[in-house]
Amino acid sequence: MENPSRSALLTCLKAIYGISGDSATIKTLFYNSSSPLTAKLLSDKTVLRAVIAAGQTEIVEFLVKFMSEEDLLVTDSMGNTAMSNAAVHGDTKIAQCLFKRNNNLVTILNKEGKSPVQLACNGNHIDTTHYLYSVTPIDFLRQDNGIYGSELLSNCIRHKMFDIAFDMIRYSPNLAITEDGSGGIPIMALCNVPSLFLSGTKLSFWERWIYSCLKVKQSAASSDDDFSYTSGRAKNNSKNIITEGIQRIYDLKSIHANALAFLRRVCEYTATIDGQQLIQVGVHHAVFKAPRRGITEPIVEIFKTNPDLILLSDDKGRDFFKIATIYRQEKVFGLIYGFDSSKKTSFALADSEGNSLLHLAATLGTESKAKLTPISGAALQMQRELQWFKEMENILPQVHARYKNNEGYTARQLFDGTHKELAKQGEEWMKKVASSSTVVGTLIMTIMFAAAFTVPGGNDQNSGFPIYLTSGRAQYYKDAFMIFIVSDAISLFTSSTSVLMFLGILTSRYAMEDFLISLPKKLIIGLSTLFISIATMMAAFCATLFIMLQGRVWIIIPIILLATIPITRFVWLQFPLLVKIFISTYGAGIFDKKIKLWT
Repeated sequence: MENPSRSALLTCLKAIYGISGDSATIKTLFYNSSSPLTAKLLSDKTVLRAVIAAGQTEIVEFLVKFMSEEDLLVTDSMGNTAMSNAAVHGDTKIAQCLFKRNNNLVTILNKEGKSPVQLACNGNHIDTTHYLYSVTPIDFLRQDNGIYGSELLSNCIRHKMFDIAFDMIRYSPNLAITEDGSGGIPIMALCNVPSLFLSGTKLSFWERWIYSCLKVKQSAASSDDDFSYTSGRAKNNSKNIITEGIQRIYDLKSIHANALAFLRRVCEYTATIDGQQLIQVGVHHAVFKAPRRGITEPIVEIFKTNPDLILLSDDKGRDFFKIATIYRQEKVFGLIYGFDSSKKTSFALADSEGNSLLHLAATLGTESKAKLTPISGAALQMQRELQWFKEMENILPQVHARYKNNEGYTARQLFDGTHKELAKQGEEWMKKVASSSTVVGTLIMTIMFAAAFTVPGGNDQNSGFPIYLTSGRAQYYKDAFMIFIVSDAISLFTSSTSVLMFLGILTSRYAMEDFLISLPKKLIIGLSTLFISIATMMAAFCATLFIMLQGRVWIIIPIILLATIPITRFVWLQFPLLVKIFISTYGAGIFDKKIKLWT
């Protein structure tokens, strides 16, 4: 037979789970109940833990009055106390209530070795993390007390809580290079999250322009003031940001500014440490994460303060330029142009497998394929690979072209072998585009040729000239007729040029070198002239309508608007591709060669 008091508690819990609990009724139940509040009722939950899960702050405040400090230390099967449960659920008010009753709760670990502030940070509960950090003793988080501090610091970096991160390294700067329990160190988190830096963030043209115009205030997180908790401190209180898009860019720039300021603060500390000690704690492993992610700021800042680390390599003898080449991170590799010529020669050495930079650029591996995925079309992907290979050929001495790796392959042999399938896919893609475009160009050419001899209104019987060029006609009819003739001629010529270009693509030899300039150039000319032929064809059509309908504007304007639909459709579908091909072929290049010396 179930105990009536326990039955009352279960009824209470059901009300709480439905978040419809009546505070007065629940208080009455507990006043009249003899069951201990720490009894485990449902799914290993005590009454208090169930109330916390339901987020009933008022009821928690009522319950803790009847509980001793020892009662609050009762744990579940995972070793979580009530404070840990509040941290997991991100309930700051409940955490405050529990701390007032027993301030030792913030340093009690669960079976996984996690403190409440770590649990709140892992769940990305920003406000709760800030509060728990403010009441957690700083000595508990120091390096000599275990990995609790370094793990919290790593997670704060990942979740962009830089005010906490700044405060932690102010009291204990060595936390930044202390093992955090995951096989890494907190500074590795900076090098492993691209979105923390501008170089690792993809922005459109207009977003980059807005980004450069916005001014962010100096972050309070980077100051030397003591950390103090303020409810809602993680929210951005910018008053002058209007639209949501601009607000997002402003927040993004603020994150970048905080991350860079934090990185520089850490680098100032590492500059005071011996290079061998930095190697022992694994700082160079952290740096090798940056080229994989395509971010340059950690590399520049760390090497500026610790220049001896520049020549370090991983277990395969690869420096960060070789890693950047493997992962096709052009922003990182572009840093090589910031070195003087004497230092560049050190990066020409082969790795443990005998591969030079040229060999690595010639190899199409899993890492480089992942980088090619966002590029439209196999032909443009092949072009990008050729650009990498040609750039390595220009940088390195000619002797590297004849150098063989441990497997006996030259770089050219590696390139031909690993890119054979991609070249085949590029050929199929180019032929598919050329075939479909040739049909359109031929159709336009046929129509425009016939239209040139089908003069609107016919010819004058006396003079033989087109009737709309005779002197008796209004000038605007003559102008419209001239627009028709000129547009028809331009459309005919450009469509003919387009067809010839696409035929040239279809009959090309498709050697690998052709994907660099020859084939993209033909595709640019073909698509450009096809676009012009479509636009002028519509102009000729509209001019003919104006003449034939005798200037009846009420019907001419809607028809002209409808005539813009094919042009708009073509621009929407093909113009972005045309722009990409043009930029990749005739643009500034994928490498920034104007970078200033930074070493």
